[in-house]
Amino acid sequence: MAHWYLALLLGALQLASPFQMPMKPGALSGLMRRHSISIEQKFDANGQAIPLSKRLIGISAYDEARAGASAAGEVMAVRFMGQRCPHCKRMGIRWNKMIREFQEESIGVRFFDVEMMESKDTVRAVKEETGDGLDALPWIIIYDDKGKGRHSFACGSSKTGELKQKLLDTVHDVATEAST
Repeated sequence: MAHWYLALLLGALQLASPFQMPMKPGALSGLMRRHSISIEQKFDANGQAIPLSKRLIGISAYDEARAGASAAGEVMAVRFMGQRCPHCKRMGIRWNKMIREFQEESIGVRFFDVEMMESKDTVRAVKEETGDGLDALPWIIIYDDKGKGRHSFACGSSKTGELKQKLLDTVHDVATEAST
């Protein structure tokens, strides 16, 4: 069901209530926030939410994304997550907020998601390449502009400040290396 339709339906149910209890200001946005619906979210013509980060399915899509980020000289952040993982869902809200912040400030970072069950070949290849990691979800890998993994760590919603700092440090390091 489209999120906008759900919000409209909830509003209509509130108006049709026999008790005629007024809805508190901001109650609908609070409800939407609790259910991972963002008022700022962009929607396509069919009412489906447009994701802020691209989902990579398969090792070829993963390799193409790394090559594209390297060719553009940009840092790449990949979130490995589970569709039903509650930690991943909580992290997703902060992940999207951080993506918006980076986009607004025009910081050169590309964001991607890899769903563990959809992309088992990607997970296997990344585990072989890194030699560690992907033991807990959500898991973040930050690649520099050359496609080299700079940071690889478990990152729940409480560690988004650390994630943001690592991304900014990587962007700074890339810019410093490019200027020398």
